[in-house]
Amino acid sequence: MVRLLLEEVTLIKRDEITVHVRFQSGVAKTLTLPLPLSAPELRKTDEAVIQVIGSLARSSYGWGNRGDLNQRGCFLEKARPFHRGIILHLRDAII
Repeated sequence: MVRLLLEEVTLIKRDEITVHVRFQSGVAKTLTLPLPLSAPELRKTDEAVIQVIGSLARSSYGWGNRGDLNQRGCFLEKARPFHRGIILHLRDAII
C-alpha cells in the first residue's frame, strides 16, 4: 500500500535528521526531525530523583528502601519503579 503512495524517501543524518519524501503524484515534502536520544540518555535517572537519594543517604534515616522511593513518587525512566539493584548502583555512584 505504501509503495503505491511513495516514489522516493531520502534520509540525511547530520545535526538533525532531514527526510525528503516524494510521492507518486509528484508532490514533495521535507521533514526535519531532531536526532533521537542515545540509550544512556534515555535511561538516565532524573536529577531530582538523584537528589532525593542523596538526601536519604545523608540523613540519619539511612537509604530507605525501594518502597520509600516509590511512595515519594520517584521513578526511573518511563515510570519504572525502583528495585534493590538500582538503588545500590545509584548509591555507589553518589558516594
